[in-house]
Amino acid sequence: MFNPYQFINTKRKGLAHRSGDIERFIKSYLDNKIEPAQLSAWLMAVCFNNMNKQELNEYVNTIINSGNQLDFSHLNGYIVDKHSTGGVGDKVSLIVGPILASCNCYVPMIVGRSLAHTGGTLDKLESIKGYKGEISIDDFKKNVKHNGISIIGQNKDICPADKYIYSIRDITATIKSLPLICASIISKKKAEGINGLILDIKVGNGAFMKNFKEAQELGVALSSLGRELSIESNYIISDMNQPLGRNSGLWCEVEESIDFLKNSKKDSRLKSVVYKICTLALEMAGEKNAKDLIDSSIKSGQAYEKFEKMA
Repeated sequence: MFNPYQFINTKRKGLAHRSGDIERFIKSYLDNKIEPAQLSAWLMAVCFNNMNKQELNEYVNTIINSGNQLDFSHLNGYIVDKHSTGGVGDKVSLIVGPILASCNCYVPMIVGRSLAHTGGTLDKLESIKGYKGEISIDDFKKNVKHNGISIIGQNKDICPADKYIYSIRDITATIKSLPLICASIISKKKAEGINGLILDIKVGNGAFMKNFKEAQELGVALSSLGRELSIESNYIISDMNQPLGRNSGLWCEVEESIDFLKNSKKDSRLKSVVYKICTLALEMAGEKNAKDLIDSSIKSGQAYEKFEKMA
């Protein structure tokens, strides 16, 4: 019989869990057989004592299997997403998504809210009057198929275990744990049904990672876990010692993104990050002239048209 006390104590001692025990523990929590205090204790033990590769794989697969997994394999194009660790003025998703969608890719993007003082991608999009960030999975899939892109918030259908666990991590000082960070991010990306993922790891005094070594460690860990789950993964490290772009805030970041997609004003640092991410994604998709495709998507107005359809 599974004993949650012994399970927590195993990790508290820095020992490895037996195969299947992490899955039993998380499922027991979702079935209200485990107290939130017990989950908190285990998360803290993980924070101090880490997970080995087998434990991390079991943990992330348990989160993925707690909800639905999307399948876009019927679409005639590369399915790709990007993820940023967040920073002041980071409106990159609002620009990269429409560009990739206009370059024959499909971009199903499930994003977060309220990234501390920066605001999440969904908060920014919902500053557009009428934008619906909470739609059904069926509508999400239809939008991806017909428009090439859809950006929504996490809901009860996609990795619900992660949503509950994150709420506990948020109040127990267990956010900054490498395996927990990786599992939270990659589980949602796997559930999206993507082929490829580009990770933008922010580093600097305005970012979660304060130095290059930490950022590189996170980039390697995230991309390695992505590849373990058959997601072609790559990462860049970008500077967050100062805000990205000209504007910081919800609606004003949307305005700056529109200017960028309309081929008008472009901050050089923002352009550099956007082009790096789009180039890596398009190279994953097999394109050989990525820069020309990106330039053409903007100059022709196709990227902005994708943004309008998305909004």
